[in-house]
Amino acid sequence: MHMYCLNLMYASHPLTWVENLFCCIKVFESFRFQVTYNTLCLSCVGFGLHSSFYIYIEYNNRRRMADGQDPKIDELNEELLVIILSYLSVKEAAKTCLVSRRWRYLWQYTTGCFEIYDRDKKSYSRKSPCSFMKLVNQALVLHQGPTLDQFRVGFCYSGSWYMFDHWVKFAIQKEVKLFELDLAADSWQNCGGWSQYDFPDIERLSSGDNDKLKFSRFCSNLKSLTLVNVSVMSSACLCFRRLENLKVTGPLKSMEISRCPLIKGLEVDASNLESFTYIGPHIEIPFRNVDQLSELTIGQGYCFSFICKPDKHASYSSKLRKLKLMVRYEVDCPYNFPVLDNLRELELDIQLYAGRSLHYFTLFTKACPLLSSFIARITYTNILYDEIFASPRQFEHNRGVHKHLKLVKLIGFTGCVSDYELVLHFLEIGGSLEEIILKRTFDHFHQKINGMAFIGEQIKQLQANCPAGVKMVLTFVKLRYGKWV
Repeated sequence: MHMYCLNLMYASHPLTWVENLFCCIKVFESFRFQVTYNTLCLSCVGFGLHSSFYIYIEYNNRRRMADGQDPKIDELNEELLVIILSYLSVKEAAKTCLVSRRWRYLWQYTTGCFEIYDRDKKSYSRKSPCSFMKLVNQALVLHQGPTLDQFRVGFCYSGSWYMFDHWVKFAIQKEVKLFELDLAADSWQNCGGWSQYDFPDIERLSSGDNDKLKFSRFCSNLKSLTLVNVSVMSSACLCFRRLENLKVTGPLKSMEISRCPLIKGLEVDASNLESFTYIGPHIEIPFRNVDQLSELTIGQGYCFSFICKPDKHASYSSKLRKLKLMVRYEVDCPYNFPVLDNLRELELDIQLYAGRSLHYFTLFTKACPLLSSFIARITYTNILYDEIFASPRQFEHNRGVHKHLKLVKLIGFTGCVSDYELVLHFLEIGGSLEEIILKRTFDHFHQKINGMAFIGEQIKQLQANCPAGVKMVLTFVKLRYGKWV
């Protein structure tokens, strides 16, 4: 009797890992030894993309298989096959039902990631949400596994009698660690408007004794909760009171709260939190014990607080390495700026009237001495004819040279005074600038501004002011699903 060990590094796509496992088993079978799969065991060292999986296979070298008899992977017991398939998403695992009759239902017992999104829909008729709902409900009924690691579902909810309480209950019953319910998975224009869904009182959904046990485990296991276009009423929040003393074995590294207009307060205390997203009204958010926080995305009212009242955010802003600001309309230039001593990447998503100044954001770079990448997406919401060619409001000019800025990317460039002055100023201060990318759009509204601004002449002037060694790239993009692509 002998024991062999296979060491597989899970450093690529899960399907590749499974294929590698089967290939290794085939190698053992090619020795024509009778492999006793009932003694095969799987152990994991580490977690994530760099895990090592050790497969121990015991075989008897005295029992050779008869010539001409092909060994079969199907000799693996079903429990092991389900464990292997659980490293795939449920959608990927379902494809293995075509392997053989025995494999037909194995995917239904997997415990990996259950994700169903309707992102690819190009048009939204009344039948489309209904069809998607049926698809999700059928998939939920088919899944027979006791637990799931992740449950993600999303589509464009434009308002109807549809209810999603049973989706929430499914997440509770499966004791998921990551739950994502995105009811704004497409742009407002494509789905004809968004309507909010009222999040249910999940204690009410867990009335039975077994359901209460599942609910308790759900609360203790939950590591990530994402609700998009979902209204959480105060009555529904009562069930989360017990989460005040929640202890999770795994560290919370990412948190997102968006489109929750009724939220009144939030406290963040997470020593391992690395990424935080909040898009909503201005509220007090005390940040405590967030030494690892390096990525921040903020929008709406809270974004203005970050820009105009930087002293309130000084406790964590100096640690940020990546910052995304979603700014709507014009920002008044404050007297001081946030402290961003470690910031490397600044990303802006801006909506404003054509002709209004963007000069504040060039001054913003003064607070980012280590900034290497500046990306801005600009959407113009109205044409102010008198201001298309007007000079921007006069702010104090940033006369210094930025020593680390290497990339400037502007999406939605029209050549009007707003973005033209922004690009020109970066050419002046970018002492180490290597590349500047200007993306024009095919959007009808932007094309109208392009014609007014004589964009060809503006580009020639920018090229004339472009320092030697700086690469200027001009490309075209268009709106797709409400986003620049």
